[in-house]
Amino acid sequence: MIGVTPKLNLGAEIWLSSVNVGQVENSIFLPYQFSNTNNSRFTVSYFGPKARLQPFNKFKNISIQTSFLMPIGNDLDGSESGKPYLAADRFLWLTQFFWDQPLNNKWQLFFQVTPWLSINRDFDFSQNTIETPASIFLSYLATSRLSFYAQQEFWPKWGNKIIDAYFRQEGIGVKYQLIPQKLEFETSSTLFSSGKNQGAGFTLNFGLRIVNFK
Repeated sequence: MIGVTPKLNLGAEIWLSSVNVGQVENSIFLPYQFSNTNNSRFTVSYFGPKARLQPFNKFKNISIQTSFLMPIGNDLDGSESGKPYLAADRFLWLTQFFWDQPLNNKWQLFFQVTPWLSINRDFDFSQNTIETPASIFLSYLATSRLSFYAQQEFWPKWGNKIIDAYFRQEGIGVKYQLIPQKLEFETSSTLFSSGKNQGAGFTLNFGLRIVNFK
């Protein structure tokens, strides 16, 4: 992302997808071998432009981000080859609405709603789907470098039966700036507590984020 104006950022997004389908006792780190075998797949799955806007002068804690992602890999869902599922084999238009609300100098609330439009590759609009995940995060800022959070998310998929599928997940996470104001580590875990036609098990997540505070 590049700051074009104080209120507008423009950039691009690229998704790398890797999956390994194996036994329960296998290591959870097998997808990070980034291999292509009968039981594993790895590819660049999506690429596209994105923009982030702060639309209101009086409400600087509200922002909007939109991305249009084009599928790069072939047969991402494995429906033609029978290979492991990597991602939805569709165009994705994601629009995120963000709102953060400090409660005091230690506690903060963060809300996110993301209309997620999935567009058929052949532009058969009868096959398009829309999902509207909504999330809330409660963060505790322990120090200038360390914070903890709890999250709750509800993800419905809309269709002929109004809500064709959904899942709910909750979890906890921690963020720590390894290099102050430059490099941040984040890890979290979530549990899928309920669902219909999707959502099961739990997740373990971790990542590195390059940050730049003025």
